[in-house]
Amino acid sequence: MTKAQKKAFQHSYSRHADEMGLPKWSQKNAESLRQQFNNVVGHIRETGTHLGTGMKPFNGKSSQGHL
Repeated sequence: MTKAQKKAFQHSYSRHADEMGLPKWSQKNAESLRQQFNNVVGHIRETGTHLGTGMKPFNGKSSQGHL
């Protein structure tokens, strides 16, 4: 990956890792994390499922809803 691609991936990973149940970002484990991330994304694409909590902010409070 180019430097720009790595930066873009780290941004996407950090933004979505929690909702996908992935570990926190670690530069030294970047390749392993990339593989895990791609596996989860592939599963979501194949099954059409959403792995999030179903909670979203509404007026500053967490509430049940469709994401």
